[in-house]
Amino acid sequence: MADIVQTRAWLIALGNTTAAVATGIIDQGVLLSDIADIEPEDVQTMCYVARKPGGTLPNGNPNPGVNVPGLLQIRLAVAVRAGQ
Repeated sequence: MADIVQTRAWLIALGNTTAAVATGIIDQGVLLSDIADIEPEDVQTMCYVARKPGGTLPNGNPNPGVNVPGLLQIRLAVAVRAGQ
């Protein structure tokens, strides 16, 4: 749980974005502790999937997707490269 809170805060600061966007990225498997295990090419896929509506959220509501800013995607890709 602490890992998720830390990752959410990091993503919000990294992309000057919202908790909902950060949670959408985290739902794709991105945790700060695992950043070295993510390939730079996978960042685009994870952001695409987070943006895409469909499926259901854990609370049972439909998943509307989130608006992942392009700048967050770029900065996340740079962070992944730096972590390798």
